[in-house]
Amino acid sequence: MEMLTRQILAIVAPTVVRSVRRWIFHLGGLGFIPLGLLDSSMIPLPGSVDVLTIVLSAGNQGLWLYYALMATFGP
Repeated sequence: MEMLTRQILAIVAPTVVRSVRRWIFHLGGLGFIPLGLLDSSMIPLPGSVDVLTIVLSAGNQGLWLYYALMATFGP
């Protein structure tokens, strides 16, 4: 039974992570809020806010200041 549980987790976990990542990137600057909440909860995500800032700023250079401010004050 334990082996079956591990196999199910191995199949489901990457899909869930991918969906959450897409959702956070889709939110844009507002994505810093759920990411900051996750980071300060029991699931530490070191550097995740920095990575989101870099990726969003590289994708839309005109909004880099907005993303930087959201990363600073949002979470």
